[in-house]
Amino acid sequence: RVVGHYILSNLYFEVKNFSESEKSIQNALKYTTDQFYPEGNLMLAAIYRETGKYDEALKVCNAMLEHNKEDFNAISSSARTLIKMKEDSKA
Repeated sequence: RVVGHYILSNLYFEVKNFSESEKSIQNALKYTTDQFYPEGNLMLAAIYRETGKYDEALKVCNAMLEHNKEDFNAISSSARTLIKMKEDSKA
């Protein structure tokens, strides 16, 4: 169930249907038994970034970094968000 929602979210993301992508990844996050689902959280951050919800994207990235300060994917996602926000110097 979780994997299906994640794949569906990716498909919606690829065709830029971000609202459906977000619904699907939220379902994946709801049904996962992994309390911290990195792939799902990265997808959620990407959706927020692509829809201009930069603060929400950074919040997700920061939560991931609290869990693992060396999470390269969370650091990269955070940097991409800051660049989109035109805050390159913080990236």
